[in-house]
Amino acid sequence: MKETGIVVNLKGALATVKVTRQAASSGCCHFDTTRDEFLDANNTCNAAVNDRVSVESAAETEKSQAFIQFGIYTAGFVFGLVAGNYAAGLFNAETMREAFSAAAALAAVIITRLIYKRLSGNTVKKLPVINYIEQ
Repeated sequence: MKETGIVVNLKGALATVKVTRQAASSGCCHFDTTRDEFLDANNTCNAAVNDRVSVESAAETEKSQAFIQFGIYTAGFVFGLVAGNYAAGLFNAETMREAFSAAAALAAVIITRLIYKRLSGNTVKKLPVINYIEQ
């Protein structure tokens, strides 16, 4: 996602950029439907304060990663439901089948979270990057 903003602060290799975005309520009322947001970006172009810059972020990548993570948790939950149902049959606890399924589903989601966290490691959140300085 590319946006245009103005550099308002520099902190070493990072620049704070002020961008104007559409508000969530745009189009439903007759008020100003924009809001200013500040984001940190890698200053690869050596932009100075008050320069108008183009900033590119990896918002689409983050959305797809969130969708994949949701799918993994959902699969773990369903697996837990099925495993709990099967375990209730093994222990001849037909009257407690729902409790076994709920407990196994909760355990599966927790285990899935721990495994996912371990496998993803300490991934650094990718900051937006300043592509170029506009004239």
